[in-house]
Amino acid sequence: MSENQVNNPKRRAPGSENKKNEMKRLKYSGLAYHNRSNKDIAAKKARSFEVFCKCKYECRKLPYEQKIFLFEDYYKIANHVKQKSYLLGLIQIGSVKRRRKI
Repeated sequence: MSENQVNNPKRRAPGSENKKNEMKRLKYSGLAYHNRSNKDIAAKKARSFEVFCKCKYECRKLPYEQKIFLFEDYYKIANHVKQKSYLLGLIQIGSVKRRRKI
């Protein structure tokens, strides 16, 4: 056995890490990419103006231009950890108003 095989039992094909990192970068940027099973994944696009949300948070009152800005700003980051921290910065934590018994 060579010394390389002893130090690195899991050998990878050359360039596999680059492909993997490129796939991640494209995914987190919201661009089209191929997943690991070589399926084509379409690019993310903002929802159309006609889509109405029926949630209790009244996001339908948010102007469409603001939604587009948030969408583009989020996918411009292109780093999963930074995207999570971006979302955590936008979230407001509130107290529990009513506890229910299970």
